[in-house]
Order: sequence, then structure tokens, then C-alpha cells
Amino acid sequence: MTIQKKKVIGYSLFTIFLWASAYPLTKIAQTHFTVVPLAFLRSFIAGSFMLFIGKFQGMALPKKKHIPLFLLAGALGYVIYTVAMNIGLQTLPSATCSLLVATSPIMTAIIASKVYREKIGPVSWISIFIAFSGRPFLEIGSTEFIIHMLLKNTGISFLPEFTIRREVEQKRLTALKVRGFQMQTWRQIFYHKNKFRTREMEQFITFASEEENH
Repeated sequence: MTIQKKKVIGYSLFTIFLWASAYPLTKIAQTHFTVVPLAFLRSFIAGSFMLFIGKFQGMALPKKKHIPLFLLAGALGYVIYTVAMNIGLQTLPSATCSLLVATSPIMTAIIASKVYREKIGPVSWISIFIAFSGRPFLEIGSTEFIIHMLLKNTGISFLPEFTIRREVEQKRLTALKVRGFQMQTWRQIFYHKNKFRTREMEQFITFASEEENH
């Protein structure tokens, strides 16, 4: 893999991370900002960043006759969208808003095919639905972050009982009783076969093996 391709992959993953984190972070930010100031803050940060990139890349400014259309496109495509999303996040979980926004390529494809008579082939439709199908699911490795999101009423999660015991006792979270649910887990111990094993390591391996047999 070339260095250029690695950069492209790295930038792409970073962009995906920033885009995906916008919804839960906006939910958190709404505890400190109202809808319009938060939308302005996001637009100001994004605009300042793009001005910096444009200056660094030597991009030319739009012509005077194009400025009204440029502002209109920005208002329709970003400002109104940001304000509407902030309003939606006041009553909807961030995951739901993310899912609704993810339908935009589907809506765009439908409008383009019906209004502008653009032909969208089967491969394009399959690609759109494959990209959309992964959005309803979110996997996070940080238990503290998951609990924080649960306290913000952003969905449900499957966690060990001891991690949420305090929140359940305080009636801040509710544990669901699922009938007929069974879970099987595996425990594995890895160690270097050519390294010396201390007495403590041997006792731990013995203890884990006995517990596994029980």
C-alpha cells in the first residue's frame, strides 16, 4: 500500500469519526447552548476551517455575482439543516437523528430519478442501501461513555450488571428482564510459551481453569 493511499484511508476514517460523533456531541452541547447559538457556533467553526483550508490551498474567492447563490446554498444546505437537527435532537435520541439523516442519499437518488430523470443503475442503488444498512448499529468500547449516553436517553445497551448497579439503585436507569435469554461467554488466557511463568501466574492459570470447569 502506497503512502498516498494510506493518507487517503486515514483522512477518510478521521472524517467518518468526526461525522458520526456530531450527533452525540450535539446532544451533550445542548445542555449548555440553545438551538440557534449552537448552530451558529458549528457554522462559524466549519466556515473558519474552510477559509483556512482555502487560503492554504490557494482557492479563489467566488465572484460577486455568485455570492447570493453561494449564501443561499449555504443557508439551505447547512444552516437550516443544522438548526433543524438541533431542534430534533431536543426530543429525539442522537441515534435516531443519525439514522434519519442517513436517508438523505436515498431521498436524493429518488428525487434525482423522478424530477431530473437521472438514471441510477442497480449497482448505485445497492451501494446506497449497503452504506445505509450499517447506520442503525453502533458499537462503542467505553463502558463509561455508553452509560453516559444511556443517561441521556439515547437508546438501549447490553452491559454487565455491576457497571450500572448504582444507576439502577438510584432509579436513573432501568434493567430489562428478557425471558428465555441465554448468554455463553468464553475466557482465554494467552502467554508466551518460551517465557518464564511465575508462581502467581501458575496459580492464576490453575484458578481460571478450575472456574472454567465449574
